[in-house]
Amino acid sequence: MNKIWNIAIYARVSTDKKEQREYIPVQVENLKNGY
Repeated sequence: MNKIWNIAIYARVSTDKKEQREYIPVQVENLKNGY
């Protein structure tokens, strides 16, 4: 659960939209892979 919340927090606090677009898909893939 902590990783999911960390993603949500990161998405909210990130002001760099480019960084946000690069970060979130990677984390989604990690969740799909069971990490």
